[in-house]
Amino acid sequence: MFAGKKKGCCTRWNNRYAGKIAGSAAERSNGLCYWAVRINDKLYLAHRVAWLILYGQWPSDKIDHLDGDGLNNRIDNFREATQKDNMQNQCLRQTSSTGVCGVSWRDDLGKWRAYLRKKHLGTFDTLLDAVAARRSAEKGEGFTERHGKAA
Repeated sequence: MFAGKKKGCCTRWNNRYAGKIAGSAAERSNGLCYWAVRINDKLYLAHRVAWLILYGQWPSDKIDHLDGDGLNNRIDNFREATQKDNMQNQCLRQTSSTGVCGVSWRDDLGKWRAYLRKKHLGTFDTLLDAVAARRSAEKGEGFTERHGKAA
C-alpha cells in the first residue's frame, strides 16, 4: 500500500498518538467550548465526526449535548437536534438579570413580564406568578429538565 518512507511515517505517527485524545478544545463564537479535530487540513467539530463514525453519515442538522457540556463527547450524551431542540435544552444564561429564563422586569409598568419565545404570556405583580406562567407555558413544548437551570 505505502512504499518505503511513507509506511514508516504512518507507523511513527500511530505509535506516537495511539490511545491519546484527538484534537483540542476550541472556544466557539457563542462562548461554548467543543473538541475540534483537523483532518486533511480542515477543522471539524469532534462530536460531528464521532456521529459520522458511529452512524455512517453526517448528522442532518445539529448535535445537542444532553448535559450541556460541549467537551463531553460520550455518544450517549448526543442527540440529533434542530436549532429549536437545542435551544430548549440550554441552561440559564449568565446575563440573566432575574435568574429565570423567560421572565423579565418591566420598569415602565412596574411588573414582571413572562414570555415564551416571542409570545407574551402576561405581566404579573410578583416574580413567583411570572415564573409559574412561564413554567406552565413550557409544558408540552419539548423543553428538557435541564432548560433554564444554572450551569
